Order: sequence, then C-alpha cells, then structure tokens
Amino acid sequence: MKATDETAAPPADLDEAILNVLVRVEPGLSHRVLLNAVRATGKTKPKRRRLAEALLHDATVLTSGGATGPLVVNQLIDELQARGATHVRRPPCPHCGHVKPLPYRAADGRYICRNCATKQRCANCDRIAHPWYRDRNGQPRCRNCQPNAGTTDPVADICAIVTRVDPTLEPDLIRRVVLEAVPRKHHLLQLFWKLDTHPEWLTGNGGDGSPHVKALIEGLRQAGSLRFSPSPCPRCGRVRPLTRRIEGEGVCSTCYSATKAEICVQCQKRRPVGGRGPDREPLCRNCWANLPMNREMCVRCGQHRAVHGRGPDGQPFCSGCYLSPMATCSICGRERPCYLSATSTPRCESCSTTRRTCAHCGETKVIVGRSPTGSLCEPCYRRDPSSFRRCTNCGTVERLHHHGLCARCACDRQLSTLLRGRDGLIQAGLAVLHTAILASDPGRALTWLQRRPAVRSVLAEIAAGECPLTHEAVEEQLPGKVGAHLRAILVAAQALPARDEHLANLELWLNTTVTNIQDLDDQRLIRTYINWHHLRALRGRLRGKPASANQTSVIQRCVAHAVALLDWLRTCGKALATCCQADIDYYLASGPASRYQARQFLLWAHDHGHTGEISIPSLQSKTHVTPTSDRHRWATARRLLEDDTIALQDRVAGLLVLLYAQPVPAIVQLTIGHVIDHQPHVLLKLGPTPLLLPPPVDSLLARLKNERRGHASVGRTATDQWLFPGARPGLPLSSDQMKRRLRSMEITARPGRAAALLELAAQMPAAVLHQLLGVSVRTAVDWCDQTGSSWSGYASEVSRR
Repeated sequence: MKATDETAAPPADLDEAILNVLVRVEPGLSHRVLLNAVRATGKTKPKRRRLAEALLHDATVLTSGGATGPLVVNQLIDELQARGATHVRRPPCPHCGHVKPLPYRAADGRYICRNCATKQRCANCDRIAHPWYRDRNGQPRCRNCQPNAGTTDPVADICAIVTRVDPTLEPDLIRRVVLEAVPRKHHLLQLFWKLDTHPEWLTGNGGDGSPHVKALIEGLRQAGSLRFSPSPCPRCGRVRPLTRRIEGEGVCSTCYSATKAEICVQCQKRRPVGGRGPDREPLCRNCWANLPMNREMCVRCGQHRAVHGRGPDGQPFCSGCYLSPMATCSICGRERPCYLSATSTPRCESCSTTRRTCAHCGETKVIVGRSPTGSLCEPCYRRDPSSFRRCTNCGTVERLHHHGLCARCACDRQLSTLLRGRDGLIQAGLAVLHTAILASDPGRALTWLQRRPAVRSVLAEIAAGECPLTHEAVEEQLPGKVGAHLRAILVAAQALPARDEHLANLELWLNTTVTNIQDLDDQRLIRTYINWHHLRALRGRLRGKPASANQTSVIQRCVAHAVALLDWLRTCGKALATCCQADIDYYLASGPASRYQARQFLLWAHDHGHTGEISIPSLQSKTHVTPTSDRHRWATARRLLEDDTIALQDRVAGLLVLLYAQPVPAIVQLTIGHVIDHQPHVLLKLGPTPLLLPPPVDSLLARLKNERRGHASVGRTATDQWLFPGARPGLPLSSDQMKRRLRSMEITARPGRAAALLELAAQMPAAVLHQLLGVSVRTAVDWCDQTGSSWSGYASEVSRR
C-alpha cells in the first residue's frame, strides 16, 4: 500500500490522515479504538505529524515487519496490539532478527536495536563485537584484545610525568593521588597515553584534557602543589568544566549555548533553540511551548495548555486537570484513579509510594533504603551504619553527599570551582569567603547554593572580575533579601567593609521615591526637604553610630505623607505656594487621620518660605500606656525563670523587659561584653554602672553567653559577639522579630516595661535608675515623679555624707 499523491505533504487533519491508513490495515477495530491508539502514541502534534508522514510514505511498515519506519510507528503498533489488533506486527531487527525496540538507525537507513548499534569492528582481530577497550589511537578493541596487557606499569609512567612537572612532590604521595583519581587499570593506561602525548595539559597550557586528567590535577592541587592548573575555556578564558565540544575543541556550557543560540522569531531575543516553526524558523523554549500547535483546549478548565493526558474518548486534559483512569488498586483494593491501569497491577497514588514496616522502628513508613536487617525508613536509614561510606577525598566515614564525597569535601569542591578566577586561582577577597562558608554547616551551605542560582551567578561574576566586590554592585546584581543575606556573609567574612544598612536602605528608598515624582518642582522641593532637614538631622544625631529601624521608618512616613500632600494638590490643580488654609483643612477632613503626619513638612516649608500662612494642627495622640498588672507580670516572670521548655534567649529577653524595664531595641544590641562574669557573681552592664544580677537570673545570663547560637546556617563566624544573634551572620536579631517572640509568650514590651519602671522608681532615686538601667535622667525623673516618691533631697543627702 504505497502512497501516491499524498506523500507531498500530510493533510491539515493529522488524525484523519492516520485513520484513513489504519482503517484499511485493521478493518475490525472501531474508529474510536483506532483514534485512542493514535492519540496515546502521538500526544503532541509534531509527533503525530511524523507518524502521518511515515504512514503516508509507506503503510507497509505496519504489516510487513520491515524495519525502515521511525520509532513512533513501533509505538503505534504496540498501542494497536494492546487494543486487539491482529494484522499489525512489530518488526524484527534486520541485523540480529530479534523483535526488540529499534531506537537506532543504521548506515543503510534501517532501524536496528541497541545491541546491534553498539557493536563495532575490533582493530586487532577484525571481529564484530562490543568494544571493551580503546587502543592508543582510539580504535576499539574487543574483550580478548586488551591493549598492552601486562607490558607496562602505567602508574609508574604517570608518576614520572608528574615528577618532571613538580620535582618537590614525594613519590609515595604522587602514587596515592594517581590511584585515588583513576582507580581502574585500563583508565590508567589511557591516562598515560594522553599525558605522554600532551604533558602540557597538566599545567593548563593546551587542550582541555579528559575527566581523568582533571581529577588528577584536582588531586595534586589538594595535595599542596601549585604547578598544576586546569585548562581554561579557549573561548571565554574562564576556568570552568569543559563539558561540550565545538569543532573538536572542548568548551564550557555557556560558550556552547552561545554558539548554538539563534534569534527567536517571536520574542526577538537570542536564546537556545527550543523548536522550529512550520517554515523552520527558530523559536526559543518559551515561545515554542506557547505555540497553538503544541496546545489544546482542556475539556475541564477550558484553557489552551499542553496536553498532559487524555480521557477514555481521547479528550485532552492539562497537567492540573488530568486524573489517572479509574481502576481497582492491586495493593489496597479500592476503586481509585490508578497508574498502570491497563496492566494487571494497577496502583493508586497513595500506594505508589512503598509503605512497609521498618525493620528498626517497626512503624509503617515510606522505605528509602535497605540494610542486612531489612527495609528502613528515612530517619532509621540516616542513623544506620549501612548508610555510611568512606569519603574518597578525606576518608571521613559518614553519609556521602555525591560522587563519593562527604558534605564538607563536596562543598569545598563546589566553592573552589565557583570562586576561581580566569587564572584558576581564588583572589584574596573571596578566599576569606571560602573559609567562612566552609566553617558553617557544609550540608546547609550546599543546600543554600543549590537553591540560590542567582547567588552562584553573582559569585561567579565576582570571581571572573565582571562584577566589582562592592555593596552597590552586589546590591544591583542581586536586590532583595537574598542579596542582603549574601552581603551580610561577605561582611562577616571581612570580604566587604561594614556599612550602616538601615541608612543605606533609607537613602535608596528616598532616591526611588523622589525619582517617581512626576512634577519637577515638587521633586526638587522634596529632595531639598530630605537632604537639609531629615538626613542632616539624622547624621547629626548618629555621630558615626548606625541608625535604628525606628529612626528610618519615621523619616519614611514623613516623606511619604509630604509626597501624598503634593500629589493631592497637583490633582486639584493647586500648588503648595498658592494654596490656602481651607485647602489644607479639606485635605485633612477628606482622608484618614494619618494625613496629620504631613504637619512637619508644612512647618519646614513655611519656615523656608515655600508656602504662606498655612499649618496642620498637632494630632493629640495617646501617649499613656496602661502598665501590665503586677499579678500577670510576676506570674510571667516566674514562668520564664522555671520553664525550661522555653528558648533560653526568649526567657532572658522577657526577664529584661519585666524586671529591668529594658526597651527591645536596647536588648537586641547587647553583646557578650555586657555580661561580666565575676565568680561567684554575674553583672550586666545596662548603664554606666554594672548591675548585680540575683539568682537564678545570673545563671540564665551566664548560660546564654556560653550557649548562644544564631540562626545563620551559612557564613556564621566565631567573631560574632551579639548576645542575641540573628538570621544573618554578623547582625543581631531585629527588634520586630524580638517583639514577635515576646508576644508569643504573652509579653507586650511597652506595658511590661512601664510596670517595671513604676516599681523600680518607687524603690530607688532617678540618679540610680540612670546609672544602673541606662535610662535618661529626664525619663528617670519623670517616672519617679509619677510614683510620688520623695527622692528630691537625695542628691543633697549624698553630698552631706
């Protein structure tokens, strides 16, 4: 059944074209059964197009048993036979005659099996067999023709080549490194042949080398030799794994992708080709997936998406709507959507994960490993000695991470590859980062690098010299929390100088806010207001100290309300210089009470002649705080002193609020230097004079000083002196996070602090409060006046003594 005029191009309806051929071949099957077989074989239109082209060219591939059809024809034959077809049959391999999958094409154009495709002619005995070896010229050898078997000692020859490059290395060390890098004998022979021909590969002066050469170079570098270096990429000059080849030359994956990229006809961007259109025009992966020919309308959600599966009648379903066919699960016996529903052992989704009784804990869990005693769940397998292996690099026995390496060696290798520059060396600024990350938990460091591809990209650009190692450059390449965490690691490792993060974030926010103002006059006015009023006053108050989050948030609120007022005036067709008090009153009355916060801006504008006699009255705010009741305060303090289930840092922070009236911003700024351990007493320096702590508060502070542990899993250093370390290395816990932790223990900072100040002010004069607790003199006097204590003659009494 040869095609005639239909071979020029398949018709528009691919399913109809294929059905016309199948009806003539299998007249006993219904159209619905044939259509389901076609759709099960070609789930995408390109695949069905290849199937239609093959059948229209020669339909005898379905019945004659010939092996000239493509792989999709064999898949269609399997689907038809599963549905009761009798006239079609799977073609045998034309070389061996066995009925097997035929995924490979021979030189004569016929499809052959994998076993026949891998056979080659031995260069020694001229026999057709599977190649077991390669000789020095790269020619295949069969199993009986091992090249140079027993005629040479490749290890000694390799050691001699290495010794000529670096005579300072010990022979025993070289031999051990060679055997660890290349453990198999025939691989050693191949390595000797390559190094004998290209000894310059060891010093990075030519070629790209094989994986065994790279493993040997890495082993010699770890042994302490600096004369061996991997070959850089010949295209970009970077020292990277050369996993691809262009015209026989090894290149990195980035350069390979750049040469294979084309301009997508849809998005007009130069990207790797993901597919080609009807006219062979290049399309990137995203545009190829969005083509209408690769999408169908899901019968359940009605959206055009890629077909994930089809129903009994061939209805298309997307990945979110597709459900497996209903069948009786062979494990639980329930009627549920099952995988392998067409076989004798269907499994539902719940039973697809193997759940058996663990040999150690006896619980029914998902099995992840086996030991001599039986199947093990994940927690038991991690603790079982059978899961431990010896690291091929350092010899440590633990659960290996990958490629025979423990977590620390794997992290060291990945960081070394990532931080090397074009010369193959790690610059001094990144060497301290390498040491700091290795000092952390290596498993968490590997997870952090794996989940943060943007971090890996930035570090590679810094190592290559494409991105300068500065706060501004790193923040531009990697904004947001991920970039802030990376910069904190760099600062803690002393690769970057420390800076005032709150002030830097404030300046960035202010610059963005001013830039977004449309009117140039308003933009100029707001910039003057920021620079000469807020920032000037803030820097004068700081005097070199870092700004707090509260200080920057106050400035942000003032600037935001000033911008909102100017925007409202421009919307009403007015200007700040010409508006009157009635306009300001209407602005306040027509909006929320937060508009009163523009008062400071109007006062500044009036003082500097930018507006007339207009003002915003001060909004009476509730400054009084109801103190926590003594009963609740002492009950909470007693619970913090006795309950060991509460985190130690939360217990100490809560006691500092309830007993010593410390504000949360001051608590998080405490360092281990504030805790003075003079046995048998412990003192805490909250003010100019250290405070003697009573038991058991003193033991809790001493424990916290010795047992404190930050939440930074990557980049944590031993020089961190904070008493309450935070999630970022080198930085303390934030005030907002500490307030949330206190609220979880039913402690509200301001009422608890007010209750403590009332009691302490009644027991001691203002001068003592200032010396011991660090509160200002004015605050101490105000609280003493509220308690009605008669401490007014305290100073004169002390002077008379």
